[in-house]
Amino acid sequence: MRSNQSLMQRSLLLILEICSLTTLGVRKSWWMRG
Repeated sequence: MRSNQSLMQRSLLLILEICSLTTLGVRKSWWMRG
């Protein structure tokens, strides 16, 4: 049970990190265009 919960937390953190990275990339591309 505990290991499963930690796995969920890890995946959640990973998704959050990917989302933030994607947002940063989009912002950079917008800056380059502007």
